[in-house]
Amino acid sequence: MMKWWLDKGIDGFRMDTVNMFSKVSDLPDGKMIKGYEYGDGSHYFLNGPRFHEYLQEINKELFSKYKIMTVGETPRTTPEIALKYVNKDRNELNMVFHFELMEIDRDPINKWKPKEWKLTKLKKSLLSGMRA
Repeated sequence: MMKWWLDKGIDGFRMDTVNMFSKVSDLPDGKMIKGYEYGDGSHYFLNGPRFHEYLQEINKELFSKYKIMTVGETPRTTPEIALKYVNKDRNELNMVFHFELMEIDRDPINKWKPKEWKLTKLKKSLLSGMRA
């Protein structure tokens, strides 16, 4: 599918939730969160064990054959992990999105539920790449 679009002449891909493509093999249930209907199993599927391998394979087999730009939506990615994604020697992504900034004034589970925030939360989010 990606090759089809590249052959049509597009010049890049935004890869939504790309860091969720690799999951731990036994897929355990996440812990329930008080007050929410669903649990949080993100540590089982975010930045999973084969994620870098998958991106490098896509690059080797496809992206490296075109002059394109790639950006990955990578929630809950630390700056250290993000640097791996975009390191030119690793051949994975060109850029990543920092979405945790949007959670400063919103509940992380229910994005429609506003919450109070302080400037220090903004600074923490920008410096750490994690939830403030």
